[in-house]
Amino acid sequence: MRRTSFVLLLLLLATLRVNSASVEIDGIYYNLNDENKTAEVTNCGLSVGIIKTNDGITFPKVLKNRVNPYQGNITIPSQITKNDIFYTVTSIGDWAFIYSGITSITIPESVISIAESAFYGCTDLTSITVQEGNTTYDSRNNCNAIIKTGINILVVGCNNTIIPNSVTSINNNAFAGCSGLTSITIPDSVMSIGEGAFAGCSGLTSITIPDSVMSIGESTFAGCSGLTSISIPDSVMSIGNHAFAGCSSLASISIPESVTSIGASAFYGCSSLTSITIPDGVTSIGSNTFYNCSSLTSITIPDGVTSIGSNTFYNCSGISSITIPESVINIGESAFDGCKLETVLAKNPLTTLLYFGVSNDQICAFSDRTLQHAMLYIPLGTWRKAVYEGDWYLFNNIREVTTNSQSLSPAKAYTMMRAQDYKYAVCNMADNNVNIVNAFYSIDEADPNSSWQIIDQPGGKAVMNIGSGKYLNVLADGKMALSDSPVILNVSDNENGITINGTDCEWMFVTNNNVNVKSVDNPTKVADLKDNSISSGEYYSIDGVKLSEPRNGLSIIRTQDGTVKKVIK
Repeated sequence: MRRTSFVLLLLLLATLRVNSASVEIDGIYYNLNDENKTAEVTNCGLSVGIIKTNDGITFPKVLKNRVNPYQGNITIPSQITKNDIFYTVTSIGDWAFIYSGITSITIPESVISIAESAFYGCTDLTSITVQEGNTTYDSRNNCNAIIKTGINILVVGCNNTIIPNSVTSINNNAFAGCSGLTSITIPDSVMSIGEGAFAGCSGLTSITIPDSVMSIGESTFAGCSGLTSISIPDSVMSIGNHAFAGCSSLASISIPESVTSIGASAFYGCSSLTSITIPDGVTSIGSNTFYNCSSLTSITIPDGVTSIGSNTFYNCSGISSITIPESVINIGESAFDGCKLETVLAKNPLTTLLYFGVSNDQICAFSDRTLQHAMLYIPLGTWRKAVYEGDWYLFNNIREVTTNSQSLSPAKAYTMMRAQDYKYAVCNMADNNVNIVNAFYSIDEADPNSSWQIIDQPGGKAVMNIGSGKYLNVLADGKMALSDSPVILNVSDNENGITINGTDCEWMFVTNNNVNVKSVDNPTKVADLKDNSISSGEYYSIDGVKLSEPRNGLSIIRTQDGTVKKVIK
């Protein structure tokens, strides 16, 4: 199986262009425009790259370990002079104060443009003031924020921001990297929260989103590692890509029924999340959505979901069982890789599990461990579709399930599930004799591609053949056959297998009609078979799959003379 690791990839997607006219005047750096006689506040020529993680989160990084020189209280003038020429300060440029030590900022009335990234990572910023007379921005009601006046959008916030009731939107990256922010109240007037608005606010522990908000944007709370709880209102219809990625302290979250879309990597790395219910209105779950949610022990997928993306539940090692709804058409590569699944209930026999990788290798939705050791349950009567038309044949242990029944122990192989046009046989541990189970019934009457289950009945237990709907019966001479009506048997489940009327049956399997099933006096070891060079023999697993060589454990060999032998490796 392919493994996807959480590796930081340095992509120089955006490197700050340093204007040759950049100058320092009274501790502030500017790019000067000699034609328009305007000035833009800049960051003294720091080169800024973009870090992109494998889950898609992006954040800036100052390259070459340089330090932003801005510290303490900064007051930007409305006008500066250079070589006796006056320049009006009209803008604050990209990354101007990135990761600087500023504690307060005063914006003059002349500034009409502020880049979204201008104050990224200003963890010590506690005071923001826009001077009176600025027609583009304001900091109304001493809110310690920059608000775009005409459209009431909060552009930049800080540790002490109080969002006014008049604000209708929080801009992209408004609080991004503000790790000193510990709490914030979003008023009911806010209708939208921009991408990355609170990304990297690692000091934020809780937040309540008002019911006026209709969507949670991409990376809105990404990297809020201190966030332990969040309340999402019923008004929210979509959760964007990476929305809560890296919220490693988030232990619980309730997704309202109003949500119809959950983006890729939405809960990536939420390692404290223990359970989650996906609303019925959701039709698809994006790639990496719950990647590395290692504490997740319970998840409910609704019937409306049609696809599960690649790596969706990757390394959710706490999940031991999962139900795949009938509506699911396909499951992406490695979707459940790293999950320690013990049981899988698949309601759609034709769900696609295999994909071709970059090297044309087939990549399965489940890990090898799950395929080899987990018990797959499929609906009654779906065996042929699941195995011969679908991808579920990849599982070693498969059972059909029906209502009011108790499955036999998943740890033991009782049923030959994968062979076609076969009859049942039972191996008796006492003498290794192989006996035909349904010797008196044709293949049409007793579907061989089905499982056996213990059925509770008045007065005791019966053993039902699910494929035919008939019941196991032990005749007077000790032979076994099928009955139309339930037969009460003395049935128990023990460490060696299932005991029926005192007979210990180590395993059940089917063998081809044309094979003469004979008694096996002694189990044959693999070493003996190899020494005898029985190259013409055909090996089968205990569930009827033809093998190129015997597996570890118990296998079956059919030799040229038709003898069926037990092989122990």
